[in-house]
Amino acid sequence: MKKKHLVIVGVIILSAIVILGLYQTFALSSDITKDTSGYYNVTITDGTTITVPAGSTKTVYYKLTNTNKGIVKYGVGYSGTNITVKYYTDTIDPVTGTVDYGKSKYIKLSVENTGTTSSTATLSTILGYEKGGDLIVPSGVTLVTKMTNGYKGLAKLIAEDTFAPNSTVTNNSITYQYDTTHSLMKDIGGNIRYYGTNAEIGEVPAYKSSYTNEILGNEYPSVDSCLEDLASYNACSPDVYGYENYGYSDQATCENNYDLGKEFFGLEESFTYNESKAKFCSGTIKEYVPKEINNYIYFNCSDYSNQSSSTCETWRIIGVFDGKVKLIRGSQIGKYSWDNKNTSTGAETAFGKNDWTDARLMKLLNPGYESEATGGSLYYNAKSGNCYAGQNNATTTCNFTSAGIKDITRNLISDTTYYLGGYNSTEVYPNQIYEYERGTKVYTGRPTSWQGKIALPYPSDYGYATDLSKCSQNLMYYDDSACTSNNWMKTIIAPISGWLLTPDSGYVNNAWVVYSPGYVRTDLAYSAYGVVPVLYLNSELAVKAGTGSSSEPYQLSA
Repeated sequence: MKKKHLVIVGVIILSAIVILGLYQTFALSSDITKDTSGYYNVTITDGTTITVPAGSTKTVYYKLTNTNKGIVKYGVGYSGTNITVKYYTDTIDPVTGTVDYGKSKYIKLSVENTGTTSSTATLSTILGYEKGGDLIVPSGVTLVTKMTNGYKGLAKLIAEDTFAPNSTVTNNSITYQYDTTHSLMKDIGGNIRYYGTNAEIGEVPAYKSSYTNEILGNEYPSVDSCLEDLASYNACSPDVYGYENYGYSDQATCENNYDLGKEFFGLEESFTYNESKAKFCSGTIKEYVPKEINNYIYFNCSDYSNQSSSTCETWRIIGVFDGKVKLIRGSQIGKYSWDNKNTSTGAETAFGKNDWTDARLMKLLNPGYESEATGGSLYYNAKSGNCYAGQNNATTTCNFTSAGIKDITRNLISDTTYYLGGYNSTEVYPNQIYEYERGTKVYTGRPTSWQGKIALPYPSDYGYATDLSKCSQNLMYYDDSACTSNNWMKTIIAPISGWLLTPDSGYVNNAWVVYSPGYVRTDLAYSAYGVVPVLYLNSELAVKAGTGSSSEPYQLSA
């Protein structure tokens, strides 16, 4: 029997009218545009090749039509240097299947260039008989089989797409790259972290300043409205007090000489009426102004399909470490002992044991300890019971049915290696303790690492969270206002004193603590201090919505 020839035409978006009916949510143009998520959307009308800039992704709508009289099997192939093509989960038609004579399939593709230079992708249609087995893929061509939801990976969004160093900061003789626009910095280990506070000193128009609002008792929409109001405060005007009242021959002389600041407004500084115009209305004033740190994220949600403040907790992003995003809960979960074993229950002394791999707090936060009568996995499993708090195995009631880790969230947490290196003094700078955390300085016999789900913040996390251009102290003196007022993590870890992960290498029973004033010390492990869980997200998680601001936290594509 004579074989039939199979003919399929592969094109990209032949008709804007057709596509508009199918993809009404996408702008159709021959131009390349970059959307708010950082992706390039492109429509091509004249071929199956597409040029993709370095490190970029383009969205392509691929139309294939069967011109053969019969049902044929189809797929989409691609080739190109550093090119990866995936199909979107919301594609109209599947990336492989069968197509009838005269019918078309519309496949939505993501074309990504992972290289450092521009590259051209070639798209092609792969053919086969309906019942002829696997598609025959030509040499040098890759069949599109992997899918994507099109969401930007959170780690890549922060560390690669957002972080753009624009200044340097030197602290303890270490020079760091800072991105002051996005409140991001690169630490000594190459990790990208958020730093600073939600307010900073900046210049604002005088008429908009809180200073003007307070002195003049009003808020103003413009300079003119401010000046108009200020005229009513002109002590030199005959309509107010009058220049003669202050011993001046005319109003102009009074306005240029009378001390409006001290004598009229009762302020500590001196200025005339004319000077007050610039001070209150026409000039600028330095004051604390809002500066959003965009590291807010919805997490531990009861419903990830409808993420909001009512279905999720608001956590904060510490930064990106080895391709993983590290989160810290937005508030403490309670006051518990780091460990409160005594000599009868496995500790060397009656003051607890600073071995995180066996610590009672570790067992409270992580899975696998459900058999423990007290505290075991209660937070991880969102249950209630008794938890350890106080000396000599003391306990307290605890209830994590609302605040604990929810079912679906457990699948989002990465099993990660946490470093347990310590030091015997908190008189260290962030770069120093970062290296000690990853070192081998521990109390005799203590492990230097632990594999698990949930832990506590490192001292370096707290240290690097401040603005090092303003805070020049070591951790022992982080109660300095320049350090505490510029550290977004301070109010999370230590509204009351809060535990850190690192043990004291010089003592068998001490661990590091951030005390409520902001300084760092070590204390006995049995002490009941605030606990703030820290964890890493699975690396494949992406962002489906949100800007990271407090009003629009990131939403994960869970």
